[in-house]
Amino acid sequence: MNHDRYDIDGLVPSIGVFEPVDVSDLQTFMSERNMAGQAVSIVGGGTRLHFGNKLESYDYAVDMSSINKIVSHNEADLTCRVQAGLRMKDLQDLLNSHGQFLAIDCPFPAKATIGGTLASNSPGFLRWQLAHMRDMVIGMQVVFATGTKTKSGGQVVKNVSG
Repeated sequence: MNHDRYDIDGLVPSIGVFEPVDVSDLQTFMSERNMAGQAVSIVGGGTRLHFGNKLESYDYAVDMSSINKIVSHNEADLTCRVQAGLRMKDLQDLLNSHGQFLAIDCPFPAKATIGGTLASNSPGFLRWQLAHMRDMVIGMQVVFATGTKTKSGGQVVKNVSG
């Protein structure tokens, strides 16, 4: 298998690439790699792999492209729940079909994922006019390197009566 797509700072995964099918699958994999002391890097669209500290080692790439569903979209509340591997353009296309948009301008939206854009907080050219991705999140679930899953916030939006 060609691992060039997962090249980070000149390193490719020394053992392999893992593609989780759901969050439970990701949790199990991360827990096992943590217990084995193996180095893992999460890869979405690959648009910001050069951000962050230089890697010392790199055993596995976790390709998030299969965890890419739109879980829910509540048009009335202007909220949606999506998975980390969803491409920004796909989300914008869905919202656009309902006369809505996410006020985020990220570089390379056809490749960039929700998770990667959130992790890198990388704004596009309209950064002075639009919000940062982190300002748009009211809740999320996160899987830590240990495999532990946690959540913060929720999907409820306060209104004038609440």
